[in-house]
Amino acid sequence: MHESAKDEFSKDNEINYRQTDRQTDRQTDRQTDRQTDRQTDRQTDRQTDRQTDRQTDRQTDRQTDRQTDRQTDRQTDRQTDRQTDRQTDRQTDRQTDRQTDRQTDRQTDRQTECFIDVNFKHF
Repeated sequence: MHESAKDEFSKDNEINYRQTDRQTDRQTDRQTDRQTDRQTDRQTDRQTDRQTDRQTDRQTDRQTDRQTDRQTDRQTDRQTDRQTDRQTDRQTDRQTDRQTDRQTDRQTDRQTECFIDVNFKHF
């Protein structure tokens, strides 16, 4: 009977050890899984954040570039327009002035000739 009790005790210990081992294994597995999951999640989050940041940066850069380009274009256009307008105005003014001067000169010349003719005819 003594041998049987010893065997029974040995079996109980074996069962307890196996149960403890399984419990320890499950606990270790769950802990490892949670750690792996957290690590994977953090890595995924950082990757997603970097991707989102780069996308946002590129979008902001393109928007800023387009805005700067439009502003530069408008400024250049206005400057070109003002320069063209001033050049056209000066050219038109010079042409008008020359035409007026020539017309005035011709009229003055004709009047002078007329005056001379009239005065010389009296002599």
